[in-house]
Amino acid sequence: MRVIRDLGPCSRAELVNQTGLARATIEDRLTRLVDAGYVVAAQSASGTGRPAQKFRFNDDSGVFIVADVGSTHTRVGVTSLNCELLGTREVPLPLDAGARTLFASVAESAMELLGDLGLAASAVRGFGGGTPGAIDTAGTHFMPRDGWGEEDLIRLLRDELSLRGLGGFPLELDRDANIMTLGEMRTSFPHIRDMLVVKVGMAVSCGIAANGVLLRGAHGFAGDIAHRPLAADDVPPTETRCRCGLENCAEPMMSGAGIAAELRGYGHEFTTSRQIRTLAGTGDALAQAVLGRAARRLGIVISGAVRTLNPELIVIGGNLADQNSSLIEMVRAAILENSHPLVTAGLSIVGSSITVDAGMLGAAHLIRDALLEPRAVDLRLNRGEGWL
Repeated sequence: MRVIRDLGPCSRAELVNQTGLARATIEDRLTRLVDAGYVVAAQSASGTGRPAQKFRFNDDSGVFIVADVGSTHTRVGVTSLNCELLGTREVPLPLDAGARTLFASVAESAMELLGDLGLAASAVRGFGGGTPGAIDTAGTHFMPRDGWGEEDLIRLLRDELSLRGLGGFPLELDRDANIMTLGEMRTSFPHIRDMLVVKVGMAVSCGIAANGVLLRGAHGFAGDIAHRPLAADDVPPTETRCRCGLENCAEPMMSGAGIAAELRGYGHEFTTSRQIRTLAGTGDALAQAVLGRAARRLGIVISGAVRTLNPELIVIGGNLADQNSSLIEMVRAAILENSHPLVTAGLSIVGSSITVDAGMLGAAHLIRDALLEPRAVDLRLNRGEGWL
């Protein structure tokens, strides 16, 4: 299953070569996967002679629902089983609306999207999503913020989906930065093994890929670069305590929320990072100055992760960074200024090419990986459960 999933259509001989298993074993496993609906015969290429029969993942047998929860809005989508976006909707609800209210809107939007695509609820094979904060393996949300505490998000989400006739499929949730990292890894940079993906919006978060593997850490907090004290020289006189409880914490001094708070003192009222980016893009000197200070602090913080992890690539995304080359250049300058040249030799620092879709695509890969993980497939086959 892993070979077919990762390499695409394979013949029996190719599966023998890739796995080292005997042909009889390959035949037995192929038969079980075909019977369960995971694998189907691929269309043979035209040409002379009789081509070897190939088998592919059955990506025509359903869809995934995905969601990327943000500080001020949430994007909901439906993807193919090959993690291609088929349709999206935006839910304009902030996090402080509460988990249950927000998940109810996600479920409603998912039903509407399925209807728009002419799909029945029975076509859904799984749900993948991401939220700010950390989520443990049981689906419990940590780092209380905006009215969210240590809640069983998987249970809340399953309840809201079930109320609308969507149920009977697996659910997977992870940090927003982690699903964004998966999206970049699988879509834009499949050959990069070591990378950081930094999400810059009203909040700041980071995902880490090391040796091609997404790092989550012992308790799900790997990549929490934003919540650390800044040096005294970088703390503005109007510093306030962060929502995490730390004094002189970096996040409120480099995030969209922090920029909005500073600009509020000059008569500007912003609720989203897109609004801040738009104002700075018009050439507003005040907005550019505040954004520049935040970008420098962000670069200093990222440089600590660079010195520790020595990545090959840093992708900077999120609504404040998307289509904002000046911010990325300022962050790059601060990273290089605060890192040893040996550490940054060969380091690329780029903006996201898939921008707002990175989290959605990553959420699709999150649920797909969970469903097609070989041990999970074996378990379902042994229980007589199929893909269809």
